[in-house]
Amino acid sequence: MTSVRAGLVTRSPQRLAADPSRVIARLFVPGQEAFERQDSRAAAVLARVLALDEDEVRSSLDDVIIRFDGRHRDLVDTFRGHARELADRLDPAMGISEARMLLLGAVFTSEYAIEGAALCNPSMVPHPHQTAIAAGSLRFVMSVRGIGEGHRSSIGFRTGAVDGAGERAVGDGDRHACEHDDDVRGRRAENDAGDANEGQTARAMGANVIARPAGGPTSASSIGRIG
Repeated sequence: MTSVRAGLVTRSPQRLAADPSRVIARLFVPGQEAFERQDSRAAAVLARVLALDEDEVRSSLDDVIIRFDGRHRDLVDTFRGHARELADRLDPAMGISEARMLLLGAVFTSEYAIEGAALCNPSMVPHPHQTAIAAGSLRFVMSVRGIGEGHRSSIGFRTGAVDGAGERAVGDGDRHACEHDDDVRGRRAENDAGDANEGQTARAMGANVIARPAGGPTSASSIGRIG
């Protein structure tokens, strides 16, 4: 028989709420939907961007940056990295402006809502840095499971503190989330092996996502993948 002691556990009214506006910018290379075909539609998209004149390129790039820059950290650098993934599809002798390369990176970028479905499974450990905190209080690091579009899971982090009376304060997640570098490198290797179709893109969606909290440092080496 299980014994229950009054006062052993106090249920807190505090809740963690999913934020579907938190998104990451991911490389997206379209492929054919039919399984018997492996041709990529990327060539047609590249041709359309290369056919634009420079005024159209600058206008289109400015429009994308104005609309999306506030949702991402280093969006222009992300576009630049995605453009490098497509460099082997371009004629090396072709002179391409920086603006056109960034636009190429932009059209092969998609947003993914890491908390589009739910935020759950919180787990806390003591924070490695306990300086500048009141006596009797404890700073902690909390891992959370974000469930995004397609029911793909990622791991995010929060920081907070518990005071001597047991009251908790949990910081909000950084509005700018980013992928763990190992996950990005793994997907790049997959794309190097051949044209990525939409199924390959979906399999890569189990991204490790770091939400860098303002309350303290986050160690990327501590991040794992939820299957």
